[in-house]
Amino acid sequence: MANKYNNKQILFEGINFKSLLEKRTYEILKEAGFRPLYEPSAYSLLKPFSLGESVKLYKPSGKEKTLSLYKRSIQGITYTPDFVFEYKGHLVFFDTKGKVNDTYPLKLKAFLSLQVKTSKLPVLFFEPHSLRQVKQTVEILKNLPYHK
Repeated sequence: MANKYNNKQILFEGINFKSLLEKRTYEILKEAGFRPLYEPSAYSLLKPFSLGESVKLYKPSGKEKTLSLYKRSIQGITYTPDFVFEYKGHLVFFDTKGKVNDTYPLKLKAFLSLQVKTSKLPVLFFEPHSLRQVKQTVEILKNLPYHK
């Protein structure tokens, strides 16, 4: 099955990867001795909320696309990194990217801000766009000193 970026989902070791790059990243990380978890949790960047009485939102609706008062709650925003694991006292995040969509840069900034405020461990975030870059991250991690 293809997703919105025309990637085909790949079933491997009971995991449905969204792209071949994710699957290969998982294999490379495991071969290097890491224990990556695939999309273990979504991080809440903005909780859902109601506009209340003080804010009114008018949006196009219906077939004629006329502006109408939007009465529903505003959805929250979440971010789910592809892989998470701990290594040498660090919390390691991977988000493989074949193509970057328009919401990714904003979500990444909000996610990193959340990590700065809440993480008890030093955080390493990797955004490889190719297998060569995935292999480079393995070298960076292997040469990393332990954090106490």
